[in-house]
Amino acid sequence: CLLEAEAEFSEPLWSLGLQSFDFLPDGSLLCALRQPGAIGKSLNILDPLSGSLTPLFPDYSTFAGWAVSEGTVAVIRGGWDRGMELVTAPVTALTDTSAANVVKEASAFKVKKLYLSKPRPIKFKTPQGHAWMNFYPPSNAKFNAPTDSLPPLLVKSHGGPTASASTALDLGIQYWTSRGYAVADVDYGGSSGYGRAFREALRGQ
Repeated sequence: CLLEAEAEFSEPLWSLGLQSFDFLPDGSLLCALRQPGAIGKSLNILDPLSGSLTPLFPDYSTFAGWAVSEGTVAVIRGGWDRGMELVTAPVTALTDTSAANVVKEASAFKVKKLYLSKPRPIKFKTPQGHAWMNFYPPSNAKFNAPTDSLPPLLVKSHGGPTASASTALDLGIQYWTSRGYAVADVDYGGSSGYGRAFREALRGQ
């Protein structure tokens, strides 16, 4: 065992074409993990000797893939406040956030941060135990809600069933939150990212 942690290091095995880790030239591992209560995933370097984790790209919460080749790492990354993009970085400078070179952006469209809603992971009780959601409160720099009022709430859930809610920039969610709505993006029992027992909660149902 290289590292014991309350975290999910892999995607569901039916997700074809994905990988959960890759080796760097010095023998360390490049791996993504998701921890309960965190926004999305983190990409890390795992030292197999010490078991220590070094986080990379801390301002990003979505990592759709990565590959290592000839001293260069390519990563597809995104975040709640920025779209997906493909970047490359030298293996020797992975911890230097300024060393990443943006190869291609999914979209050139930019939204000012003051109009964006930042998701907040929330654990809540269910008849089967508990589940998680990414809660997006209303957010618009030009408006303030009346005091002691509650916003209308939209609830959405992912397909799968063993997929999970993404924290990549979703303009559909941000459309509603910028107009006074709150959005709950639910990871119901059976979702991935919270351990095997949680992922298997829908078995036999």
